[in-house]
Amino acid sequence: MGIEPWAVYALEFGSAGGFTQSGGHGPLMGAYGVSDDQALEWEVVTATGQHLIVSPTHHADLYWALSGGEGGNFAVVLSMKIRVYNNGPVAGVAFSFKNDISTAYWTAVGTWLQNLLVLDTIKSYHILDNYS
Repeated sequence: MGIEPWAVYALEFGSAGGFTQSGGHGPLMGAYGVSDDQALEWEVVTATGQHLIVSPTHHADLYWALSGGEGGNFAVVLSMKIRVYNNGPVAGVAFSFKNDISTAYWTAVGTWLQNLLVLDTIKSYHILDNYS
């Protein structure tokens, strides 16, 4: 189809729970915003046992609480409907050096940046330094 959710990598471990409800920070947030901004509606069960579909127009207070109010605090989320975007290229790298950041580090970063796809077609790229 050529479309995918903003945080497609998160769907395998339950994007509707803590990841999205806790903000959902990720490498594409510069292009699309955080994951909780992508929720269109939530299917939930409340503490009183009510089964609800909440959105900006139905049970709006609960919708906004779920959209960034920390996972699991307001209702049990059964599912969510999220905004999707056209597929596009992304790139990522993690550099890990044992010593202080040196000329070798910046040479590696420069080489990686020179070999990226055309930057204006990439929605996001991430550089993590001293990552382990």
